This record gives sequence, C-alpha cells and structure tokens, in this order.
Amino acid sequence: MTINTLTEIKSLEPREKMYNRGCGDGLYIKVESIRRGGNKFFTGEFKRKYVYIGKCGSSPKDYDLKKAKNEWFKIKQWCIETNLHPKEYKNRNKASLTYTLRNAIDGFLEDIAPTIKETTLKEYCYKLNSTILEHIDEDTKLNDLEWDNGGRIKIKNILNKIANGRKYELRERCRKLLHQTFKFAIGEGYMRRGQNPAEKERREVGHRIIHHKSISWSSIPDLINSINYNKCNAEINTILCTKFTLLTALRSGAATRLRWEWIKEVNGIECIVIPGTTPGLKRRKGTSDHIPHYVPITKEIGLLLAKSKEINGEHDYIFPAWRSKKYPHLNPEAPNKFLGNIGYKNKLVAHGCRSIFMTTSREILKFPHRIIDLQLGHIPGNKVDAAYDRSQMLEERKDLLEKFNSLLVEAGLEL
Repeated sequence: MTINTLTEIKSLEPREKMYNRGCGDGLYIKVESIRRGGNKFFTGEFKRKYVYIGKCGSSPKDYDLKKAKNEWFKIKQWCIETNLHPKEYKNRNKASLTYTLRNAIDGFLEDIAPTIKETTLKEYCYKLNSTILEHIDEDTKLNDLEWDNGGRIKIKNILNKIANGRKYELRERCRKLLHQTFKFAIGEGYMRRGQNPAEKERREVGHRIIHHKSISWSSIPDLINSINYNKCNAEINTILCTKFTLLTALRSGAATRLRWEWIKEVNGIECIVIPGTTPGLKRRKGTSDHIPHYVPITKEIGLLLAKSKEINGEHDYIFPAWRSKKYPHLNPEAPNKFLGNIGYKNKLVAHGCRSIFMTTSREILKFPHRIIDLQLGHIPGNKVDAAYDRSQMLEERKDLLEKFNSLLVEAGLEL
C-alpha cells in the first residue's frame, strides 16, 4: 500500500519491530519499533542505495510528506547528474568549492598512467602542466570552471591564447586533454555532470583541420633530387633515415629508434621486427603494444642498411646520434627538419611519406588496401579482426615494398 497523505502517515502505529511503507518513486516512511520510541522518518532508495532524508514532524527542521517528496526529487536528480551515492548529496557544495584544477590534473594523470605509454604520459604532463597552466592558475576552483559559472568562456580564452592565431592543432589537442581531465573530475564528483567546459563545439570557426603535408607522385623525382643533393649539408644518418622512411612508410619516431638486433628471419623472410612498445608505432598500452610491426627487407632496404653499417660500425642503433646527447639514436625530429631545410617546409613532412606510400600503392601499384594497411602498421579497427586475425601476409607485403622501392629507384633515389 502506497502512502499518499499525512493522515495515512499518522495512522501508522509502531510495532515490536521497525517497518516501512512506500510513498512512491523510491520514497519511504519508516516507523521505529516501540522500544525505540516509534518515531517516523523519511528515507529514499535509488539504484539500491539508501539515504536518510529527515524526521517526519511539524517543526521547521522536520519533514511533512510534501517537503520530503520535494527533497527526494532534488536528491535523485543530483544522483543522475553526478552518478554519485545519494549520501554524498549533503556534501555536494563543499566538494565543488574545495577541489581545484590542480586536483583534477593530478588525479587524471594518475588514473590514466597505467593505460598509456611513458612517452605519451610525458606529453600529457607537459601539455597540462606547462602549455595550459601557463594561462590559468592551478588553484582555480573547479566550481568556477563549470559551464553554468562561466567556465566555458574561460576555457575558450585559454585555448585561443594557446593557438595564438596559428597553432590550431595544438589548441585542439589541449582541448581534448582538458575535456578528459574534466570528465575525470565529473566522474569523481569534483564537478557536476553536464558542466564540462571543454566540450567540442558543433562547428569550428576560423580554421580548418589540415592533414599532414604531403606531395603527389609526380613531385617525387624533384624530392629525391633534393634529398640526394643535400644542399643543407645534413649529416649522413639523417639522410639515410629520411630515405628509409620513404622506402618503408615507417613513422620517423620508430625509424630513428631501430636496432640491429631487431633484424630476424620470420617464415623464411628477413625482416626488421619492431617491438610494439616502440614509440612511433602508435600502439595502445596494455591492449595492442604486444603486437610487433614487421618491415620485410627488400634489396633496396638491404643496401641502405649495409651503408649504415659501413658508416657507423658496431652500434646498437641503425641510425645512431653523432652529436645530440638527448637521444642515443637519431633525433626523431631530424627527418622533418631535413625536409624543411632542403626546401620542403610547408610542402612535406616525414609523416607525409606514409600518404605517398598509400596513394602510390593503391593508384599505381593496385595493391589491396589490407596489404597496404598492414605495412603501414595499422591495427584493425574491427574488434573481432583485432582479436582473431593474426595473419601478417609477409610475402605479399615484401612484394609491395619491392615494387614500391623499385619505383623510387627509377625516380632517382640513390642507395
């Protein structure tokens, strides 16, 4: 029987044991046992979680049925918005006024650290602690950054300062990091649900997303001529590594870290077997970083490796650092800087070699997308394929690289 009126509540007599009656929508009136005095009070239940609302009575601090229903409605709405226990409702204002942006950043980084690579964590730390906090006080209350409290405008102003009229890609990366940070804070109850001030706008105004700069196949002979000529007098390892990224479509972050010990024979094919944990492969920590990437060694790649061995002698890395103390291997930015210094600034970046490889492999060599994707090191987006398709198709991939490398040599690439 549902209690609908104050008269019905008054008619509830105390018994030997406590009992309750529903008042609708998860609200209950509980009647204490005779031994405890037979007092009556309201409680609420939401998703099998209970909270004390208050004593039933007529004094200012007590609750009648109408007042209890109104209070319970507020509590439930708050629970839905924050996904927190009803008992936390009474401390809601204290929490939102206490926690700061510093708390949110530290908590987010600690929470995400076990799931991402060390290099990625380092990047996140720098962007949050330096790039972003350069424009906002770390002691800013999260309550002040909620959307309804003007936080949206504050975050947009910070992101615009980071962009500085041109660094739109950096601004978007910082926005995504802030969005994740505030999402973590909301999940912890530091902020109210629906108040994330770093939500993506429906329509970006003032710029467009620009993909990695690349060139068409018709421009390849001029590029190769510029690489061979080396007008900026770059050191030989930089030139060799740049040629290697062109031959293999490997990201420069991984190419610069290659080791001689990774050269192995796999199913009768000589390959460079790159561990999945290598920076530059873009594997997710704990989910796909156990999957290595294979680069079948063609005649052209073999000649380049022999040249590196002749120049560098016995060294752990295929492209060791000669001057830099920052890395024992070639700086991952070296191929990019080299391309800029030989006249390809704003025309081509090292990552653009992957676009050249994919476009040429499809339009000129007519290879299936599956083979090209494997050689680019992409993990299948389909969860079933990612879990069960372990085929590497090394023979087909070597055939692709051999034909692609031959085209580069015909275009003038010197090895």
